[in-house]
Amino acid sequence: MTKQTEQIRKLLREICEADAHEVYQGIVDAVNTDGTVDVRVAGDVVVPGVRLRIVSGTDTGIVITPKLGSAIVFAAIERGQDYQMVHASEIDRVYIRTGNTIMDIRQEGVIVNEGKLGGVAVIAQLKAQLNVLQANNTLLRAACSAMFTTLNALAPGISSAFEAAVAATQPLNLTNLENTKLKQ
Repeated sequence: MTKQTEQIRKLLREICEADAHEVYQGIVDAVNTDGTVDVRVAGDVVVPGVRLRIVSGTDTGIVITPKLGSAIVFAAIERGQDYQMVHASEIDRVYIRTGNTIMDIRQEGVIVNEGKLGGVAVIAQLKAQLNVLQANNTLLRAACSAMFTTLNALAPGISSAFEAAVAATQPLNLTNLENTKLKQ
């Protein structure tokens, strides 16, 4: 290690008060609704209120919620006045919020932006069904055209309004259906 590296480490220890930090391990005894967990460290010794969120009172950032009964590592922060979870052996939930974008990951699935737009479509199946719809539309238009050809032979001009409406319909656009930034 160079002398410069050693000096940087020494300065960081002084600035961060490295000697004041303590790291512990324990078992999650309770997962609380206030964004904390209670951790059993030895027999009957329970450390209450170990924080899951690095900054209290905010709803942005990343919150990792450990499973009840899982092993975690946590550290004393704020000069030993508070505790913060550092790592968990098993995760029950990961919640990420940055600005207006939210991702909530649980064993049951992933919810993006509170699930307000419903589930994510399986694009290949969606395109296949839209292709069937387009083929049925083409067949129906051909059948109507044949029928109105027959009707026009009996009463000329009777089908012009319907033929104009059919001609005005737009074909299905199957391009740009996929959001490639979100994969499943």
